[in-house]
Amino acid sequence: MTLNDVTIDRLEDNSDREGYVVAYTLNLTIGEEVVEKKGDMKIIEGEPNGFVITYDWEKEIIRNGVRFK
Repeated sequence: MTLNDVTIDRLEDNSDREGYVVAYTLNLTIGEEVVEKKGDMKIIEGEPNGFVITYDWEKEIIRNGVRFK
C-alpha cells in the first residue's frame, strides 16, 4: 500500500473546542489498484507545540479479501 495524496474535502471550526473538524480523502495505491478512502477527524489546539487529533475515523475498504481500516 502506498499513500499517493491526501485531499482536504471540508475544513470547519470545531464547535466543541478551539480547533477544526476535517473531512479528508486518502488517495492510495493497493497492489495495482488506485483507491480513495474517506475519513473524518477533529483537531484541537494543544500545548505546547500545536495541534492534537482527538478523533479520527476512516471508511473501511476491502480489496482482494483484505480489510483496510
